[in-house]
Amino acid sequence: MCRGLLVLLCCSVLFLSDLAPAPAEDSDRPSSTEAYRAKVATLGAPTAEAGFRFAGVLLLNGQRAGHARISALPMKAKDGTLRWRAKDALMLKIGAKTMVRVATAQFDSHLNALQGSVRSVNLGEPEIDWVRTDTGIRTTQTTRTEDGTEETVRNFNFDDTALCTLASSALFCRTVLEQPGRYATNVLEVRDALKGKPILQVVVFHVEGKVTLPGGHEVIAVTGTKGDETLRLLFDPKTHMPVALRLQTPQAKIEILAADKWQLPATSAKGAALRTALGLATGNLEILDDVTHWALLYRRAASARSEEDKKKAMPDLETFRKAQLETWKNALPKNDATVIKGFLEELKDQIKFEQREGGLVLATFPEVFNGLRVLLVEEGGIWSLVALTAKQ
Repeated sequence: MCRGLLVLLCCSVLFLSDLAPAPAEDSDRPSSTEAYRAKVATLGAPTAEAGFRFAGVLLLNGQRAGHARISALPMKAKDGTLRWRAKDALMLKIGAKTMVRVATAQFDSHLNALQGSVRSVNLGEPEIDWVRTDTGIRTTQTTRTEDGTEETVRNFNFDDTALCTLASSALFCRTVLEQPGRYATNVLEVRDALKGKPILQVVVFHVEGKVTLPGGHEVIAVTGTKGDETLRLLFDPKTHMPVALRLQTPQAKIEILAADKWQLPATSAKGAALRTALGLATGNLEILDDVTHWALLYRRAASARSEEDKKKAMPDLETFRKAQLETWKNALPKNDATVIKGFLEELKDQIKFEQREGGLVLATFPEVFNGLRVLLVEEGGIWSLVALTAKQ
């Protein structure tokens, strides 16, 4: 079930540009294509000011299901030219299981796809690398097993421009937010092509201009449809930064909503320590569930059992997780989150970090925060809680 959900989410979110915003009527398509080509022809070299980073929580049918980080930033190629590097990273958490898929791609200044890759964690999927050639693209699919590595190389022919990844779609949309209309191009669907489907599909971005959401918040909206799917990208009207992405399919409603650092996975040991402290001090089970590396916490709990306890069957991982969350629910205080955040900001530079065996890091808070000690681990660029340890 988890893998099926991730396939839905990744096909819909990580490769959301594949889900074709707003097809125009066939009679409108030539002018939409001309509008797109005219716009990208005017784009200058990639700059940090034109790029963006967007991080948000992922909701599936209204329930929190993970996180997404989307970015498009300038990079220097080996030949010294500037390119865009677009990245879509999706983390899906279903109970104690965490799965990750990351898609990266490089584009020239006119947003032509040049090369890219797809990597996953805990999915058992092959690695995909692709590069633009004179006649189309060449893909390399690498499968790693206990018996070794198997590579499959394929060539796909086409002669046209193409975007790929949600980040590149959002990057283009940011250039035309002040110019409402339709802009048609192609999207490169590498994963679908490897399954025998078309390598390119037409996409039409419909830039609506400013709209007011319920509650009075003003945004610039880009809406699109593909078959029975509807996509909506919302941008801040002043900064042109993404604030929300919403996708409706017959199977699910998927949303990525902008979030602050307390709601997102930590990319540093300090960040994970602060999130853990906030969760413990406020009784926020959502944060504690999200920051905990349940598989490692489970293994440590199993190995720490007494001889008497070892005679009993260890509960499965999901039962263990639910029991721990219930313990926290009943035991932890419910302090005001705003007050605790301010307190943690003041003492964050007083936290001490020590390297431990196995790549673990011990974070020790000052006595003013009860000398809290948390054991942390990094995996795939994300830091998580492994254990709470007693004060010494």
